[in-house]
Amino acid sequence: MVRMLFPRRVRGLYHGFAETASLHPMEPHWYLGFVGIEPHYQGHGLGEKLLAPVLKTADAENTLCYLETPFPATHKFYERLGFALEIEAKPFRGAPTLWTMVRRPEVVTTTGFQE
Repeated sequence: MVRMLFPRRVRGLYHGFAETASLHPMEPHWYLGFVGIEPHYQGHGLGEKLLAPVLKTADAENTLCYLETPFPATHKFYERLGFALEIEAKPFRGAPTLWTMVRRPEVVTTTGFQE
């Protein structure tokens, strides 16, 4: 389908997809794709509420979380949730910069405190 719709750009698209895949962490992880809140509803805690059960389960399973964002304005939001910037890349020619972010699982002790 991609070849039919974009015959002149298919090689670049596939190259960009491969480049994006190469940015993923080598260790097992959850890929959090397409997380977002309508702009009108942003700033009301909905994004944090949306991600809270996912991050809690990832922590319980000791699993890394990974995401990509082309939006620099989202960095602070994800950093508040424990994500760290990893890689700045341009996998698609002519497209915006893509930043990868990783959140290592938080270890919760038997006393209930985070380490």
